[in-house]
Amino acid sequence: MLLPFLSHSPFRAFRWKDATVGLLVALGFLVPSSTEACSPWQPMTYTWQVVGNNLEINLNTHTGWQCCYTGRIELRCASQSFTGTATHSTNQVCKGNGGGNFSTWTTNPIPFQTVVIDLSAYCPGEELKWRARESGPDGFGPYTPTVTFTVPGVNVNPLSLNVTGSPQSVCPGGCATLSASASGGCGTISYSWSQGGTGATATVCPTQTTTYTVTATATSQCGAFESVTSAVTVNVDLAPTAGVASLSPPQVCLGESTTLTLTGMDGSIQWQSADAATGPWTDLPGATSPTYVFGSVTGVTYFQAVVSNAFCPPTTSNVISVDIEPVPPVDFLAPNTCANVPVTFTDQSGTSPAPEEWSWDFGDGGNSTLQSPVHTYTAPGTYPTTLTITFENGCVGSVTEDVTILPVPVPDFTASLACANVATEFTDLSTVAPPANVVGWGWDLNGDGVPDLTTQNGSNVFGTGGTYPVTLTVVSDQGCSASITQQVPVTIAPTASFFSTTVCNGFNTAFTDQSLGNPVLWDWDLADGNSANAAQFAHLYASAGVYNVSLTVTNAQGCPDKVTQEVVVWPTPIATFTSNDPAGCSPVCIDFNSTSSAPGSTIAQTFWNFGNGTSSTETTFQRCFFNDHPTDDFAYDVRLVVVNDLGCRDTLTLANYIEVYHNPQAFFSVTPTVTNMYYPNFVMLNQSVGASEYLWDLADGSTSMEVNLLHTYADTGTYAINLTA
Repeated sequence: MLLPFLSHSPFRAFRWKDATVGLLVALGFLVPSSTEACSPWQPMTYTWQVVGNNLEINLNTHTGWQCCYTGRIELRCASQSFTGTATHSTNQVCKGNGGGNFSTWTTNPIPFQTVVIDLSAYCPGEELKWRARESGPDGFGPYTPTVTFTVPGVNVNPLSLNVTGSPQSVCPGGCATLSASASGGCGTISYSWSQGGTGATATVCPTQTTTYTVTATATSQCGAFESVTSAVTVNVDLAPTAGVASLSPPQVCLGESTTLTLTGMDGSIQWQSADAATGPWTDLPGATSPTYVFGSVTGVTYFQAVVSNAFCPPTTSNVISVDIEPVPPVDFLAPNTCANVPVTFTDQSGTSPAPEEWSWDFGDGGNSTLQSPVHTYTAPGTYPTTLTITFENGCVGSVTEDVTILPVPVPDFTASLACANVATEFTDLSTVAPPANVVGWGWDLNGDGVPDLTTQNGSNVFGTGGTYPVTLTVVSDQGCSASITQQVPVTIAPTASFFSTTVCNGFNTAFTDQSLGNPVLWDWDLADGNSANAAQFAHLYASAGVYNVSLTVTNAQGCPDKVTQEVVVWPTPIATFTSNDPAGCSPVCIDFNSTSSAPGSTIAQTFWNFGNGTSSTETTFQRCFFNDHPTDDFAYDVRLVVVNDLGCRDTLTLANYIEVYHNPQAFFSVTPTVTNMYYPNFVMLNQSVGASEYLWDLADGSTSMEVNLLHTYADTGTYAINLTA
């Protein structure tokens, strides 16, 4: 009767081998955990959803035994069959107080952690299905119902394929790397090459131009696939051909050219040269054609041609070489010498092979074909002289050496004006090109060929007139010399003399040349800072005095003579006067007083003129001036003339010095002259002459400064009216 009871208890499910344990547990006996039962199973409950590209599944365990449980999930394509093998698992959940996560045995749902499954390996739109069951120590619980769903997402781009070869062209024996790159499609992409191979890249080594194909296949988890095929061609280029190199001539003279020739080649050419048959080799600039002229040849030189194309390694032709014909050394000897002195050139060149022709370039435009010529340089300097010799083997040798031509002094001198019995000064002006210097002088003053002076500069007195040849010879510190002869004319000088007038200060002094000897130039020093250069002229001295005037006359040959004479300028008196105020109303009476002076002399005469027809010869006096005109003012000039005892005079004129003002005339009329209290108004009409201001006294205590006026008297009577103009 126990089994029915147990069949209704929470612990009714147990294995027969554990029946005793279950019964003891039901009766309240303690049973060791190692003999615990973990089943029968309770179905799991669940929820699920697709979030983005993930499948999220939440499982709950309901089995109530004291055990640890794990949820097992099997995800398959809808077109596939379940295999019973889980593809995903949850975490482990343990129940009861035997060390699990829960303290009681219960059939209440206990959740596993959410299982998140990435769906990116599946294609959008594919149908999937899943189911789950619980596992424990006793095995597995029942499966959940199968859940079917569609993988979310939009349609993917069609599968496309790009394939390249690197390099695109190879030389024979060369290899290229083929690379395939697929995009679009869905699932895992695999590659298959026509020549074999399954990777994204493949290495090929064609012997001829070949086209290769590759197929890309996209396969999803559910087996669906998409394929696309593409091709790439790898070109096999021909290798360059070196050809055969030759040169002509194979032996040349130093400095000549030789022609390089390459035949039978295929590709681009670059000629190279070297000093040895084994290199190192150097590209010849611009030497890229089958025929190339190389020069000038300066020694044994080796050549080869490098032939290449755009893809294949270059190849090299055979090595050829050019040799040099023997050329004897070329040399000559030429001493340094002075300009305008012949230079002898001596050939000192070798003689094997024998020289046949000589060509000289002397560096100054001159040349010669003699073996040892003589040449004269006309100017100092350094001349690069070249000797070129053609030998019997046809080779030409040359050498250039500097020939130094020493500078010759350029003699020159000046002679001061050479006049008889006057020392003539000689000044050396000789020059020589640096770094040379003039160090010696010789003066031949009488034409006898013997130096009379050996100083750089000198002087000589010629006693008579005439022409004397003077020769100067100069020598440089480098030993070069030169001479110059100049004809020095010696002339007799003129005799200077002049006449001048004696005048008062303020008047011109007249000068007249009276020199002898036909002078042509006159140089006057007038002793007051002024000068003149005419034979006759007049000069005004600023002040009186005695002036030492000098006249230097020069004849046509340049000889001068000088004379100095006193020139007298008499002093002039100074006219001055004083007076009282010279301006006023008529009459104006003025006291005149001459204050004139006569420095260096005395006043002898005094003359006055007043501009009104009157005059005076007195020194001190009074004179009155009148003006009867009613409206005009008068003005008079004053002129004072004084004469000293030397006859010199001075005049002082003061224009309009005296001013005599007109006197005004007061006059007026009154209308009417008699009136009564009914008509008490009087009109006063001003008829004055020569007035500008007026003052009316109206005799009734009132005044006015008007020109004309109207006045009314307050009382009867007789009034004496006064007008001041």
